[in-house]
Amino acid sequence: MKKTLLTLAIAAGLFAAPFTTDIFTATAEAKPLPPRPAAREGLVPHQVRIDNELNSISERFGIDETTVEKYYNQGWGFKELRRAAFLAYASGKDMGAVLDLKTTNNWPRVEYKLGLTPNDIKTAHEKNDAEYLKTVLGIAESTSLPLLKQNFSLGDVAHAALMSKYTTSTPAQIAEMHNPPEANWDNVATQLDISYEEMQQVRAELEKLRP
Repeated sequence: MKKTLLTLAIAAGLFAAPFTTDIFTATAEAKPLPPRPAAREGLVPHQVRIDNELNSISERFGIDETTVEKYYNQGWGFKELRRAAFLAYASGKDMGAVLDLKTTNNWPRVEYKLGLTPNDIKTAHEKNDAEYLKTVLGIAESTSLPLLKQNFSLGDVAHAALMSKYTTSTPAQIAEMHNPPEANWDNVATQLDISYEEMQQVRAELEKLRP
């Protein structure tokens, strides 16, 4: 009986050996992971991105760039800085005063303490967007503000106003025609007989807009 068990054990060892050897061999011969891809050329350097953000907040809300940079260097993130700059614009208060409130309050409480109602905030957004479109694209506030008050987005208003240069339709009429997905801007352009080249000009102008 012992001899039989010994024979079976040896046979099992011989049977398993090739598999064990294969596993160790496979592990030893495993190829290393491929190297990480090199950084793509043309990426914006980190400091340039920071400068662009600071400049964007400064120009959008009329706050000196050195002031925005001062608070950035104190550790405030860009999202917080942009919101604080907007609330300073909406309330007429100093940006530093807004950030001081934020240190001990959430944003809804900050808005309350600044005396801003939801309607005040909506109106300030509309006014700021209209001023921005005038500064960057030369779109008159008398054109953009009524559309913004109807809850058309800044991008939609910009599209409609720029496209109106190539047709007899008004920006308001063009904005109403835009109804995605059934009618995207290319569909609207086709209906208005605006050429591909003219739409390329519209898109080139829209590139000037920043978040």
